[in-house]
Amino acid sequence: MSGGKEGVAILGVFVVFFGEHKSDTASDAHESPPVILWPLRFLALFSIIGGAIGIEALYASQFEHTSEHLSFARQLVAPFSHSPLAAVIGLLAAIAGFGGAYALYSKAATDPLPSKIGPLSQLMRNKFYFDELYEATVIPLHELIAKIADFFDRWIIQGFCVGLVRDGTDLFGRSLRWFQTGNLQTYALLFALGVAVVLYLALR
Repeated sequence: MSGGKEGVAILGVFVVFFGEHKSDTASDAHESPPVILWPLRFLALFSIIGGAIGIEALYASQFEHTSEHLSFARQLVAPFSHSPLAAVIGLLAAIAGFGGAYALYSKAATDPLPSKIGPLSQLMRNKFYFDELYEATVIPLHELIAKIADFFDRWIIQGFCVGLVRDGTDLFGRSLRWFQTGNLQTYALLFALGVAVVLYLALR
């Protein structure tokens, strides 16, 4: 139980269903006549019956690929046979929670927790300031890491590594254009120069 949304929800249940009337309009409210109540009761009964029909087949389908098959009744008591200590502690915790909620809120017109637990109620109401702590620490750190990753990707990966390969290939291709003129005389000249260079290196 907390002084936040959970406490407000529990307070609402007890105030609405177990508390005293809080307004003249609520005090003037009365139960519906039997002509409306009995059809609703029958509908509720058949809803329960309809929900129970086929429940065994539903649970059997969950174990169709395993060697173990638990019926609905055995499924309810299975936790007490497999892990009795944990099941009993969980059940007692639920009972203690409902009992504590009833003791605190059954006759309360306002939330009684702030007066009982003091400053802790404000912390619980503000979710222990988890959102503010998250916004002050995790979000700036996330933004910093994102900016560093963006800089590294933009300038190191794309700008230098990829850019060097891309621009170097483009520069090399542009340089080759000077030799690909389509002029036969130019090719003959370059061929003669190449032969001369080879002969010079071979006879030196």
